[in-house]
Amino acid sequence: AAVEHSFVHGGAVELKRVLLNLIGNAVKYNRDGGTVTVGCKETGFDGERATYEFVVADTGIGMSREFLDRMYEPFTQENPDDNRSQNGTGLGLSIAKMFVDEMGGTIDVKSQLGKGTTFTVSLSFPVCGTDACARHETEVGENSRLLEGKTILVAEDNDLNMEIARFILENAGATVIGTTSGRSAVNAFLSSDVGKIDAIFMDVMMPDTDGIEATKIIRTADRSDSGSVPIVAMTANAFPDDVKKVLDAGMNAHHPKPLDSQKLIRLLAELIENRES
Repeated sequence: AAVEHSFVHGGAVELKRVLLNLIGNAVKYNRDGGTVTVGCKETGFDGERATYEFVVADTGIGMSREFLDRMYEPFTQENPDDNRSQNGTGLGLSIAKMFVDEMGGTIDVKSQLGKGTTFTVSLSFPVCGTDACARHETEVGENSRLLEGKTILVAEDNDLNMEIARFILENAGATVIGTTSGRSAVNAFLSSDVGKIDAIFMDVMMPDTDGIEATKIIRTADRSDSGSVPIVAMTANAFPDDVKKVLDAGMNAHHPKPLDSQKLIRLLAELIENRES
């Protein structure tokens, strides 16, 4: 089917990342003389949003039924001893799935060992000229560079979550300092110039020193910015008791997983603005 609506708004960076990851895997796990086919068709239009189907198909090594059940888990590879698997991060499919979920779409796969794999991604976008497009343009435009020139310290020991957070913050204009534990986050803050770090995005569950303890150390440090730097907890738990713990530790707010890019950007921007005012 032809693409009837060629001009839509939103998700360009995320869609590019999804397709590059899927195409990269299709090339990487193909065989000599194999092919990779990429296609797009419009499958529906409700008057404001058009739905598109993106297909990435290869004639490569394929995946077993058992592997299909866990392929979106970070660092999951069916043939870990295969030399081709040494060049990637093991996060490609996990990140693709995360972005598709965030955009409200679906990702499906069909695969046969030795015959190939076909990924089908379905996504809808507001069509330019409609009210839905105007609303989306306003929201994204307001948030796109809200963190321009800001430096955000991110403490997260999970590589997938770190890459997602970095992607979201850098696309909003921020410079990201990444650390993988509470102790390294404390050290990064204490070794930085006063006022250099505009906000800290802190995972609660981390090795050696968790986010709660790291926050307490930062808040009691002998620095003029230790009490004012905004600290946001990143947590999988959003129960009242968990929220109370992070606030009692001196954090300003919490953001639950999975991350919502637009809400996170607005939250950090608001906290930074309030600190500066």
